[in-house]
Amino acid sequence: MLNYIYLFITGGILGSFFTSIIFSKKLEAITVSTRRSQCNNCEKKLKYWMLIPLVSYFILDGKCHYCEEPISIKYPLIELLTGSSFVLLSMNYTHDVSQLFTLCVMALMIASSFSDYETQEIPDTLIYSTFIFGILFIIYNPSISNILGFIAGKLFFDVQSIVSK
Repeated sequence: MLNYIYLFITGGILGSFFTSIIFSKKLEAITVSTRRSQCNNCEKKLKYWMLIPLVSYFILDGKCHYCEEPISIKYPLIELLTGSSFVLLSMNYTHDVSQLFTLCVMALMIASSFSDYETQEIPDTLIYSTFIFGILFIIYNPSISNILGFIAGKLFFDVQSIVSK
């Protein structure tokens, strides 16, 4: 049980991080991990207690602490979805490295889906991260089916990129 709580919290934290990538107005790929989170409306830096996944949304009553502008429900929704998917996916694994890859790729897919829905584009940060996890998984677990799956996924997104331009 404690393992599932840990997984839910970890998924929520990753979901929170991905919302900063997806919904930031001033996203710059190089500064994603070094910049401080801020309100998209008033641009004031958020304090640590305002960044607790799910909890801070309810503590702040769904509004920015500074400008009182409503915070979109999509932020806690992504955190909840990512945390829940971590728990549900881990029920099918025996807690090995394959599970780690699966959870990370699932989080990246959730973030990519929301980004695609919101902006009709997926940030390069998410694409390259997913690509790197795929390569690392093949290195860790080389098999024909994994290699073919990686190639098929890559081709699918390449075709989609060509068609959408």
